[in-house]
Amino acid sequence: MEAALDRLTERELGRWLDRRPGQKEARYTHLLEDEGGADVRPEADRYAPPEADAPAGELAQLRRDIEALRSEVAAIRQQLTQGP
Repeated sequence: MEAALDRLTERELGRWLDRRPGQKEARYTHLLEDEGGADVRPEADRYAPPEADAPAGELAQLRRDIEALRSEVAAIRQQLTQGP
């Protein structure tokens, strides 16, 4: 598998990431997303600890995400009970 990832890296379709503290496995990311969807923040910023006031915002986002998932599951259940 690592050989395949190395080939992707050579073709600039992916790259190896630095290990985070306490992590023993190597990490890899692909570079296949278009410019509009790619996360352009520096890697250090993507894995930085959250700000002091971020937990409240994160909690609110998690609640919205859970509600959206509940709605999707309810819609799927409804489709399954109605049948084709």
